[in-house]
Amino acid sequence: MLVIVGANLFLALLITLASEVLLRVMFPNKIQEASTPPPMSQSFTYNPVYLVTVKPNLQRTFTRVTGSGKEMRTYWSTNADSFRGNELRENGDLRIIVYGDSNILARFSNLEDTFPYKLEKELQRLTQHNIEVINAGVDGFGPDQSLLRFEQEVDVYKPDLVVFHVFADNDFGDIIRNRLFDLDPLGTLVKSAHATTSDHCFRVTPCMRKGDLISIINRFSSSLLTVRGFRKALALLGVVKTPGDASADALIKEGLSVAKDEWSIYKRSAPREYSHFADHYDYDLALFPDSESSVTKVKLMDAVLAKAKQVAQSKNVGLLVLIQPSSQDLTRNLVPNYSDFSRYVEYKPTNLSSVVEKVANARHIDVLNLFKVFLNNRPEALFFKGLDNHWNSGGQSLAARETALYIKGKLLKPGLWKRSPDLQSVQ
Repeated sequence: MLVIVGANLFLALLITLASEVLLRVMFPNKIQEASTPPPMSQSFTYNPVYLVTVKPNLQRTFTRVTGSGKEMRTYWSTNADSFRGNELRENGDLRIIVYGDSNILARFSNLEDTFPYKLEKELQRLTQHNIEVINAGVDGFGPDQSLLRFEQEVDVYKPDLVVFHVFADNDFGDIIRNRLFDLDPLGTLVKSAHATTSDHCFRVTPCMRKGDLISIINRFSSSLLTVRGFRKALALLGVVKTPGDASADALIKEGLSVAKDEWSIYKRSAPREYSHFADHYDYDLALFPDSESSVTKVKLMDAVLAKAKQVAQSKNVGLLVLIQPSSQDLTRNLVPNYSDFSRYVEYKPTNLSSVVEKVANARHIDVLNLFKVFLNNRPEALFFKGLDNHWNSGGQSLAARETALYIKGKLLKPGLWKRSPDLQSVQ
């Protein structure tokens, strides 16, 4: 009996695999992408001030595996100062540092396709001057870490302008998870009393947080054409509401649960438990913007940006907050997405991005929100599909063009050109 059951299961598996291969050959445009990043300890190391930094003088390969099983590789490197790209220039007309997360570091893109590189080329084209843009991206970075790094590096690298990239997807949660800052009774940003510790992702392989295994299984199954076809058939039969609903609901429930746990840690003033790399969509703020955790996240973001402005002004450095919208709020490239979130009455696709813009405007900080321009330029083509929420080469190109135009039009003021005062003519 057991032999018969085993044989039937093996036959069912073979049929499923054959069906998946056949469907992928017939419908290659339906295949979603997945990525397989290397262990974090290969490229990153502990920093006692802002938790994590990229290792200097790296030569690394990033491998992306498409749904068809094809490997796509990019090669990336860091210089002696731990920035991605070439060594810093001795002389230049203007220096810009871009602080941000994996979207800025962009290991998944060749150097010439990254946002900082494209921004440099766009500004050089628009101004006809020797402008240097430094890529200070670090995977998992939040605005709190960007602030600490900016404070530590401003006198070392002496930038004329700093771009604070804010990913309106997980950056609010980063400030909660990292436990680097708290708010005093007056709402002022203060350093956390907890000592920083080395991230457990440097010690544990594979590095996963609570719920990651369920998330990985759900997203992997959602990428299989056989599973998606089966769900569609069930939807047509009325067994489920729409294809993928069960998976989306499970992921939303998981995300809200993790956000609640992270908030509990912060509210108890407990030390950091979650990894610096444990980024996830800010489900609580997007779906329940008036909740206690959401309100606190906004206050923390406000305090971080206010402090960044204070540091910039004290050093006579320009400051621009650049808001990158979430793929989940603009596209159906991932599950769950805005169509799944629409069941929550307080949800708006602009919830995460607009609040950053509002905070920056209230503080009189220059801010560029990319939500509308992405929305109006085929957003599905600006992000990777499947398991990856990063912007692709198209998204980085569009962002670089818009940012360069904003900088040239509004920020290249006479006082900014500290290195070469005679360059005021660029306007």
